[in-house]
Amino acid sequence: MLKVMVDDDDQDVRDELRDSENESRYDAIILKMKKIDSINQEKLVYIVHHYGFPGDRLVPYNQMYGELILFHMFNGADFEEKNKLYFNEVLKENLNPEAYAYWYDRI
Repeated sequence: MLKVMVDDDDQDVRDELRDSENESRYDAIILKMKKIDSINQEKLVYIVHHYGFPGDRLVPYNQMYGELILFHMFNGADFEEKNKLYFNEVLKENLNPEAYAYWYDRI
């Protein structure tokens, strides 16, 4: 479930950004990365609403996929809605409290 959730280009675009020596491509790579992150964020929110946060209790040994997507969420536009959603997942023990705190501090 989680591997399907993550766009195949997620890490590729980050590698491209890291390895890029062409500064003129920087803005295009950033836009591509933001688009991929946005798609992955929508998928994560959908999964959380329908199944719970894909943490260790729901997906043993693969919880990092969900946490990595969570860490890439920088958009504070719908912070209150996502904060309530993710905090409830902490209370249900689906989301690691440290991962939640890290996300919260970044926003």
